[in-house]
This record gives sequence, structure tokens and C-alpha cells, in this order.
Amino acid sequence: MAQYGTIITNIGLAQIANAQITQTKVGLEYIALGDGNGAHYVPKQNQTALVHEVWRGTIAELSIDPTNSNRIIIDAVIPVTAGGFTIREIGIFDDKNNLIAVGQYPEKYKPQLSEGVSEETLIHFVIETNNADVVKLTIDPTVIIASRNYVDGKVAQVQTALTEHSGQIATTEELGHIKPDGFSIEVDPVTGVASSHGIVQKYNTGHLNDLIKSGSYSSKGATVDRGFPRDVNDTHETLIEVFKTGEGWVLQRFTWWDNSSTNIYERGKYLNIWGSWYTLPSRLTSSLTSSSEIIAASANAVKQLNDSKANKAQENWITGTPAGSWRNANPEFPFQYRKDEFGIVHLRGVLTGGTAGNSCFQLPEGYRAQSGELIIPVIAISGATLRGITFMKIGTGGWTNLSTGFASDTFYYFDSTIKVIL
Repeated sequence: MAQYGTIITNIGLAQIANAQITQTKVGLEYIALGDGNGAHYVPKQNQTALVHEVWRGTIAELSIDPTNSNRIIIDAVIPVTAGGFTIREIGIFDDKNNLIAVGQYPEKYKPQLSEGVSEETLIHFVIETNNADVVKLTIDPTVIIASRNYVDGKVAQVQTALTEHSGQIATTEELGHIKPDGFSIEVDPVTGVASSHGIVQKYNTGHLNDLIKSGSYSSKGATVDRGFPRDVNDTHETLIEVFKTGEGWVLQRFTWWDNSSTNIYERGKYLNIWGSWYTLPSRLTSSLTSSSEIIAASANAVKQLNDSKANKAQENWITGTPAGSWRNANPEFPFQYRKDEFGIVHLRGVLTGGTAGNSCFQLPEGYRAQSGELIIPVIAISGATLRGITFMKIGTGGWTNLSTGFASDTFYYFDSTIKVIL
């Protein structure tokens, strides 16, 4: 076999042959990684386990190669929370824990959070068989990756629905909305027709991974199986807010209210990969002058700010100058910044050429944080390969630098969807 490649084990060959005879399917469920006890080796067909397994997870996606119907493409994601090991061997297991295929993998170290690196790793694995139709994927509803074709199909469905209903309006009786604190529906006193402002749509079925259209949604039957961060009793009010903020970027915020508190969770998606849910502080304030970074603005505070600044002119984007060896990777998307009518600074651009720790650029007076150090996520891509997610630190002096760098040909993307509150 080639230096890196895969073979189907004796067990796997028997399973596939039996599936062809009995008209059944082989259910693939797990992907396992190993370090080979410190060295690469030549996989054998009689293997029933990896030499030294270091991590196991659920297969995220299984598809047939469109250019070769006998090739099965398998993808899995190693989460940020797993790491501290080197990958040299890989195995695919069925739903009965039988090793179906095994292969060598180019040596790669997966860091862990305690090493100061936050990285999700995508594993890509190919099996070649004489009949790929007898293989199926045993689905885990908590996986966080979807294929491009699948997502594009869902987007097309939403666009078609929008076109079909673009000329329709609904009365308040037809909306079936909920109105938690700070949300309302404006109704024309003459026609009785609700406006589009503040409308909360229902989303009582379907998986949250499919909900990427910007808007506000209510949901009953919020469960982990549907992609929610937790199960919520139907008697509690829930709200899902979706912000599609740029090409490939989606942010979801999930809020639910019980008798004594507000519970808020957020997660993001980029390049078809959903991140993990994380909890946001639930304390609110109506003050417009609060400088706290852990207390959120209440609906009343947001309304006051909207009322006071709704007619203020929007500032144009300002093109900045990268520092040192850093340079703009794309002249059509240079490093830029601006401040909107709410006093929030937006950053965007694609930088390359520099190294971690060296200043990327400096924001001028009036565009800097009042106190403390701010951290924003940055996507690192080299060619067509996602290197990972690193972070850009912004100090009180306006200077910025990356916490972690990659190869010299890496492009670092940050977008206007990232807002730095002054």
C-alpha cells in the first residue's frame, strides 16, 4: 500500500460480503485515532483494534465520492476539549464495535487547551470498496458538521419559501407568537395587521443545525436531540435568535425563562462547522453608561439607545495600515474598521505575512477599548485547509496581536460581524 492509506480488515470484508448477500447494510458509527505506540506501521487485514487508541468519536459525515462510486468519504471532528496526543493511525468501527477499516495517517499533533491552543481538527478518511451502497452511517444527532450540499439544499428551501410568501401578511391571531419581556408585535389599529418588526416565528420541529435564517423564533419541546444546549420544559418560554452575519458565518443565541432567572447560551458556525454552546451571563442592566463586561444590556437599555441614535449617520469604513511584516492578503478585502451609530467598533480584513506575538495593527484614539484587553476570534486558512481558530488580542493602546500563529502562508480572516464595544 502507499505510505498513507487504508485497507478494509477481514472483519470488514466479511461484513460487506454478507451485506451484499442479505441485502442489508454495514452500519459505520465510530472513528478512532491512535499514536501507533510512537511510530507508523503497516496496517494488517487481520487487525481487530488500533495499536494504541488515544481518542474515539462519532462519525460526523459519510458520503460517496462523486467521481468514484466505490469510494466512501468519512469525516469527523476532534473537539477543542480533546488533545495532547499525536495521530498516526486511524480506524473505522461499526455499530457493534468491529474494526471495519484501518489506515496510516500523516503524523499530526493535536494540542489541548492547557497548552494555550484552541483548535478543532477535521479528520478526512477514504475507504474504497466494490459496493459503497451497502455502507450506511449510524447518525448521532449531536454531531456538529454538515455537508456543503446538505446546507445548500436547506438554504434553497428557505429561499423558495421566502419567494412564495414574499407578498403575504399575517394577522396577530395567525402568528401564534410569544412575547417575552422586551419583545412585542406592532399592529395597525385600522387594519389589524402585524408589522414585520418584532415578530417571533415558531420553530417547534427540526434540528437547530438547520436553522440559519436570520430572525427570532420560539420553540416548544427544546431538547438536546434537536441541537439545543439543554432540555427545557414546555411550560417555559424560549427564544432562538439567529444572526447570519457574513459568508459562512452564523450565530445562534438561545434564551429560556423560568420563574426566577434568565438563561442564555450562544454558539457559532463557520465553514459548515458548529461550535459548542457556551453560557452567557444572565444579569441585565438598563444603564446606558455601564462599563461592565459581564452584565448585559436589558431590552429597555437597547430601546433607549435605538431611540437616541436611530437617525445618526453611519460612518464609512476606514482602511488601516498593517504593522511590521503583516500585510493585506487580498487588496479587495483590506484591514478596515469603523464605528457605528451605537458607538460599537467593527473590524474586518484578511491579513498574512506576520507571526504570533508581533503587532498586526493599531487602532486610533476613539476606536479603542476603555479598559482591559479584548479578545476576538480569527479564522486561520492555508490554501483550502482550515488551520484552526486563533484569537486576536486588542490592548487599551489599540495594538493588536495574534495569540497563536501557523505557517507563513496562512491567511487570517476577521469580519465585520465581530464587534468591539467601547
